[in-house]
Amino acid sequence: MIAEVRLSVTTACIAAAPASRSEFKTFRAVLGRGKEVADVAAVRPIAREASMLKNMVVVVGMVIVAVTGTHGAARAESPAAGAENPFRFELGEAENPHRGRAVEGYVYNELPWRITNVRLRVESVDSAGTVTGQNSGWVLGDVKAGGRGYFFVLVAPGAATYRASVESYDRVMLEAPRSEAP
Repeated sequence: MIAEVRLSVTTACIAAAPASRSEFKTFRAVLGRGKEVADVAAVRPIAREASMLKNMVVVVGMVIVAVTGTHGAARAESPAAGAENPFRFELGEAENPHRGRAVEGYVYNELPWRITNVRLRVESVDSAGTVTGQNSGWVLGDVKAGGRGYFFVLVAPGAATYRASVESYDRVMLEAPRSEAP
């Protein structure tokens, strides 16, 4: 009896052999799971549906990338040279820093946009006005239009004063400015 069942499945496989490689994989997967296949020709539509579904997923993915790719791409912006600086700083040496000498404070955003990924450069300046070192740091979180954001940057020791500037930032969205200046 077992030999007869094997013989009938083998005969069915030969009679309706898959036409393409993808149909063969689907055909083999259906048989490999131990399920009975009453009509082997029924495997071909399954393979075609799987192929069509794969093509649809690729097309939908391409459409999503095309639509959101140009609008969702963030680019870092640097403040324009020579233009009025839209950023103000309130900074001082950090009291009791655990990791060494540091500067902390706030950057005030006078732009009409909420900004994020704000990268700062803090320059160490000696008493003669010469820059003796520079360090970079980040403002924590987003800075609302007309708002302020906190920063903490490690600096080189031996400076008389420190000068901060914004190296780059990303725009998030246009907002009505609300002043949080003291």
